[in-house]
Amino acid sequence: MGMRNKILMRICGKEYMIVGKESDEYMQKVSLYIDKKMTEIVKNNSKLSTAQAAVLTAINVADDYFKTLEAYTVIENDYSKNIIETERLKKERDELRREIERSVGRLKEHEIKIACLETELKGQKARNENN
Repeated sequence: MGMRNKILMRICGKEYMIVGKESDEYMQKVSLYIDKKMTEIVKNNSKLSTAQAAVLTAINVADDYFKTLEAYTVIENDYSKNIIETERLKKERDELRREIERSVGRLKEHEIKIACLETELKGQKARNENN
């Protein structure tokens, strides 16, 4: 069995002993979050019982969770779309590089042809001048 941490947490003025596998710091962070939510609810309606405040706190925490989950899902979908677009752009880049290489090869062939034609033209001019 893993290590278990015990911490005393104060939530909405009451103390609770919490036992968990997480670090003390993490459990303190969770308890502070719950305390803040519950204190906020009780502050807005002091006639609530502890049980009612706890239920409303649970509803608020669940709301936070589902909103965060929805935002995460949107981000994850955007990330997946970005990965797909990145792969498409990499393929397009590679194809453009190949096209550039083919164009450079054709350009060199044309430059060689031009040089040959210029040499041939100079030779014909020289022959015409000698005749």
